[in-house]
Amino acid sequence: MRRFLLAVLGVVTLFGLTTTVPAAAATPATNPLFCKVFPSRVLPQPGACGTSLPPDPTSHTYLIEYRISSVNVLSWTPPPGATVAAGCAPGVVYCDVSWRASPADVSLTATVNYQLIATGAAAPRPNVTFSSSATAMLPAVCGAFLC
Repeated sequence: MRRFLLAVLGVVTLFGLTTTVPAAAATPATNPLFCKVFPSRVLPQPGACGTSLPPDPTSHTYLIEYRISSVNVLSWTPPPGATVAAGCAPGVVYCDVSWRASPADVSLTATVNYQLIATGAAAPRPNVTFSSSATAMLPAVCGAFLC
């Protein structure tokens, strides 16, 4: 029996025969897109994607950063009416937009279409596209203060 197993092992090694086990279907995280609101040019508001602070006093705008990681970004859909500040392009994992403060509460939703990046047994099926959205909440601003 031992000789038989050694012979089989030799044949497998000689011809480079391998077996493969199909990988489980790759699925994205529940919502991998997240965002941060920057009420000033320097510091983001900690916590969820919103703020309790007025915007930058000189520009009266907020900067919102949407970010996703470890994926192949295919496209971004920035919030309607927002000004793209940086990113928001295929292959870029972030989309920064600016929004001028207004006297009404505002919610800004961005969407990203992407494919997972993985290799080996965890590799996803080719051409499977996922989509994820995140919403930033901005408070009403009256002058230089929150309404």
